[in-house]
Amino acid sequence: MKRETLDSIVAAAKDKRGVVLVTDLDDGAQHFATDALADEALASDRSIIHEVDGRRRFYQPFNPPLRMIVVGAVHVAQSLVVLASELGYRISLVDPRAAFLREERFAGIERTDEWPDEALARLAPDHRTAIVVLSHDPKIDDPALEVALRSDAFYIGALGSRRTHAQRIDRLRSRGFDHRVLDRIHAPIGLDIGARTPPEIAASIVAEVTLALRGPKRGAARGAPKKDRRAPSRIGAVVLAAGQSRRMGEANKLMAEIDGEPMVRRVVRMLQDAEVSPIVVVLGHEAGRVRDAIADLGVRTVVNVRFAEGMSTSVRAGVDAIEDDVDAALFVLADMPWVTAKHVRAMCDRFDPVAGRAICVPVHEGRRGNPVLWASRFFADMQKLTGDAGARSLLGEYAALVSEVDVDDPGIHFDVDTPESFARLRR
Repeated sequence: MKRETLDSIVAAAKDKRGVVLVTDLDDGAQHFATDALADEALASDRSIIHEVDGRRRFYQPFNPPLRMIVVGAVHVAQSLVVLASELGYRISLVDPRAAFLREERFAGIERTDEWPDEALARLAPDHRTAIVVLSHDPKIDDPALEVALRSDAFYIGALGSRRTHAQRIDRLRSRGFDHRVLDRIHAPIGLDIGARTPPEIAASIVAEVTLALRGPKRGAARGAPKKDRRAPSRIGAVVLAAGQSRRMGEANKLMAEIDGEPMVRRVVRMLQDAEVSPIVVVLGHEAGRVRDAIADLGVRTVVNVRFAEGMSTSVRAGVDAIEDDVDAALFVLADMPWVTAKHVRAMCDRFDPVAGRAICVPVHEGRRGNPVLWASRFFADMQKLTGDAGARSLLGEYAALVSEVDVDDPGIHFDVDTPESFARLRR
């Protein structure tokens, strides 16, 4: 292994990112991969040998460690930490009631009597972390859940009956959490296996955590309970079509025709072919003309009266208009008519925030392009954008959650800026 390869693996570990090293078993050449096989290796924590054209390649995943943060040193926790440790989780046990954390009850387990919000902030849960809240005391559970819901933890579970959980939801909603975020909480905790004793409840929790980590990407697993949260994601799109096209001269580039139809119409129809819904088109410059070009397509339009202040205003308008119950949205530039439905579907298929793929970016020949797919959890950050900055300015802040999707066409790089570029690209 070359030094620079090792340095990349170490850097990924520091950033809590998973990477997959591919080794050609015939000549020893190595590179990092982001394709479907790499996703499979990361999701399963297992290496894969793949043969293509007579050459064998070894896919080796380097994942951040699996962690479990348990809040509440109750009887269930005594069995849970043992089972989870056997499955390879690094355990952190949190309870401000120091008397509950005696060594004889939790021998060899990392323990802290910090308040849960302080402990979780220090432990910094990532997409390889499960958070299990067991104290059954709102003074302890609620602060833990507030931090957990703002994290990238792949699993959040809370002990309590349905009535207890309904009261918990009301309290958290009053703290500003909406239903999309609150639905991340698995409660009552554990798979419904009829558990009664603390060890049985612990077993049901471990089973549910495993389902969240290893279960099917879309749809409930065979035999899984109805409360499984891994249902198909609803992915919408925001089409940014408000710009003034200054570099195109007097012409509105979105009305320029490609194969007999206006560019903006071509982009919207592409999204419909990709089965993305709902679609919101943000209008601004010559809003009436652009709206007329797509009037019969049945998509929602919203006018950004502040479009001259920069792209951020259109992003914010699109976020305001997209339906509350979408899990994610593509942010699409209306002047990129060579993006295809195939590209969009590949990004939608890759999207899996539970597995750490909360942002999906298309890549061709090593260069990132557009559009970008964002989980709804980032909408609040987009509402804070100012000036001419688009949502791409947030990619660096959330680099650990970005998944690059290889596409086979350079259309993700080409937007129309000038009459000359339009003529060249159309040819």
